[in-house]
Amino acid sequence: MHLISAKKWGKSYGLFPLVFLLNSAALPAQWQNLFSMLAIFRTIPVPTRDQIQAEKGQIELSCRYDDIYRKKVFDRQAFIINQQGLTAFVAYPLRIKSAYQLVTLKSNFSESSANNHNDRTAISGALEGNGYAHCLTWTIAGNKSLIGFLGRYSQFQNSVNLSIKSYPVSEDKKLNKYFLDWLPLTFGNPVINRGRFKFSEMAGWGSTPLNRRTQLQLSGSRVKSTNHLSFQYFNSTNKPILKGVRQLDIPINSELSQISLALLRPNRSISSIELSYLLTDLNFSSDNNPPIDTTGLVSDLESLGQGKLRNQGFSLTIGYTKKRHHFALGLSSATIQGDLFVQTPVLGYVKILGIFPTPVAHKADSHIEKGRAFSQKLHYSTATSFRNMEISLITDYLHSRYLLQIVGQAELEFGLICEPIDYPVEIDANIFDTQIKVSRQIKNFNIYYSLQQLIPIIRRLDQSPFRLTKLVPGKKIAQRGGASHQLGIFYEF
Repeated sequence: MHLISAKKWGKSYGLFPLVFLLNSAALPAQWQNLFSMLAIFRTIPVPTRDQIQAEKGQIELSCRYDDIYRKKVFDRQAFIINQQGLTAFVAYPLRIKSAYQLVTLKSNFSESSANNHNDRTAISGALEGNGYAHCLTWTIAGNKSLIGFLGRYSQFQNSVNLSIKSYPVSEDKKLNKYFLDWLPLTFGNPVINRGRFKFSEMAGWGSTPLNRRTQLQLSGSRVKSTNHLSFQYFNSTNKPILKGVRQLDIPINSELSQISLALLRPNRSISSIELSYLLTDLNFSSDNNPPIDTTGLVSDLESLGQGKLRNQGFSLTIGYTKKRHHFALGLSSATIQGDLFVQTPVLGYVKILGIFPTPVAHKADSHIEKGRAFSQKLHYSTATSFRNMEISLITDYLHSRYLLQIVGQAELEFGLICEPIDYPVEIDANIFDTQIKVSRQIKNFNIYYSLQQLIPIIRRLDQSPFRLTKLVPGKKIAQRGGASHQLGIFYEF
């Protein structure tokens, strides 16, 4: 194993972890849903019969600000990610004979920004992005049964201007000569990343009574998403045809399938028992867009890698209701499998024995063995009235333990040797999520303010040397974020 450091800041961040963090601004309000999905606790928003029959017509407008992430280094603002957006919501109830129907439409338009120009890391960047999301539901409640459908679509695009301040170096001179010294020439500034994210979901649900007190509910969902990342960078290596502005495309595709079976007991203490199965498949590929010389020969590798990840498992959730208080306890188990193959482009050419020009390129592959995840979830919600105001509280706690075995092997040229990777990775994740909403009714209008605070505490428990980042001694860091503020007004008819 080689000791690698950065030239300027004493710490080297990989390009792709930073870019994925910046691109994650596309879904700040969905981070809790992401954690829940990984823990197999994703829920489908199914209304109950009482909610449909009591639903009034409603028109709602709201604005939202997401303070996603803030980081200070030595008391100076270093990294910030935020988003603001507008939301419009319409609920229209219908009654045809004895059937109650409810149609809802929700649209959101958002803008995001992020930058870490003052962060003492090897790579800095600034992001600007915008997007929209639409969701349509239709639910029909008959005398005994209920059926409903959901369609959701969202799209987000952004641009990130990156600057690489320092490149990794090693104490091994041979590793520098045949690998690391070529990186500044191959991936030179400026680096421009553009992302296009698309998300679609189709879901359905239905319920029927088993007896006077219990209903059987079946629900399912199918989700597809794509995230196309494109990188433009400047190449100045020693091969003329490789020089100039180059482009790397990385399309990321994911599919999610979910099915849930629940027993509902609206007027009993044990109000619900739900069993869910969730399967998520993610894969990515790459297109290096190699240049073609005058003879028609491709002078670079066509692909720089591909990978796939599968997460699947079961969850059991039990709900308990007493007056205005609702509790829920969930347990889940999941398996995780993944494969990753990456390779460098042709970094340049060196002469063997001073005569034969030989391309410089390296590759590595890894996979996740025996990946397991165990999670527990606690939920509490309540509502009360105080001085003509309605106050509601929702709080969730999610704990997950991930046990992974990372196995990998690097294939380096020119006699370079790298020890194979075979390390355990144990991650302990604690997610606290609290939301408080205060509303005041004035005739047919309601004005409300909502505050949501998400606190993730994620730790590595293993002692394996497999790390994405390295702490710098003496670097004073303060981190904040995870808060969402929403102010809105709605009219009932």
